[in-house]
Amino acid sequence: MSTDRRWDLLALGNPCADLVVDVASPPRAGEKVLGRLRGRFAGGTTANAACALARLGGRAAVMGQVGDDDAGRQLRAAFETDGVDARHLATLPGRSTGLAIAMRPTGGDAALVVIPLIAEAMSETTLRAALSMSRVVLATPSDLTELRRLRQLAAETGTLVAIDIDPVVAADRGAVLARAALADIVLLNARALHGTGKGTAAHDTPDDALRALQDLRAALPSPPLLMAATRGARGAGAIDATAEIAEIASEDTIVKMADESGFPRDAVDTTGAGDTFNGALILAWLEGQPLREALRFACAAASLAVGAVGARTAMPDREATQRLAASDDAGPAPAT
Repeated sequence: MSTDRRWDLLALGNPCADLVVDVASPPRAGEKVLGRLRGRFAGGTTANAACALARLGGRAAVMGQVGDDDAGRQLRAAFETDGVDARHLATLPGRSTGLAIAMRPTGGDAALVVIPLIAEAMSETTLRAALSMSRVVLATPSDLTELRRLRQLAAETGTLVAIDIDPVVAADRGAVLARAALADIVLLNARALHGTGKGTAAHDTPDDALRALQDLRAALPSPPLLMAATRGARGAGAIDATAEIAEIASEDTIVKMADESGFPRDAVDTTGAGDTFNGALILAWLEGQPLREALRFACAAASLAVGAVGARTAMPDREATQRLAASDDAGPAPAT
């Protein structure tokens, strides 16, 4: 993989506009509730990660599609503001940009309704050209055939494949493994890690999470270069298969494992926290930061990102992230 490419990260996928509504509680079937509109914000899983990486000093681009409407223009303008290259963001005439409706209850996690863009097939020639300019491509794969195609093209262009596994799409361990086997970097949350697709796995300890991450890695035919699992405010764990110093050895493969406590923060909106973590971790890893430092950096960035409504509103810059990462706000994080 070349280090002198134009972009550190290519975010593959259609961005969406996030319509955020505060409610006392999400409506049940047949029920109507009153809500308060907080606004329409730029969003999209991989797009958010690209913006986070760019704000932290990395070079990012986005490849996807938006509609020819106000929301599409808003998204394009947001990429320009964050310094994310949008040359491969296509505008589809007569189409509506993807929309995510987030209903935020008092003191709980938001309920989401996602209305995707009716997209067109992506040009393989254009995708290949974009990959050739990127060190890492980040995708949220739902279709395994498309992921295999991406993997093949990325191998031909010398680009690393990073995937953010959505537990809604990969609702069991088999689905998680099928996707993880096709990636160099695997990013997932506690629900996907435990193969449930629902619930929070809030009972797990750092040891539980790292053990589950190690078990997942051991079940793969070819271990990824980097695996990380977020645990919300409880922090994150990671395994780096390329670590020079081994803290845990498994058969013939030397790995390094780390766990980092979350930085305590009053969360206003957690929508972009995981995406911010992903962008920050990928950047820190590409920079060659030691695993624990990279994980701490990513946790700090994610902690700062929850401070305002909107996935990207409070995404931090590098100075703020490094300042928090260097502080003593996090609890102890012993190596495991």
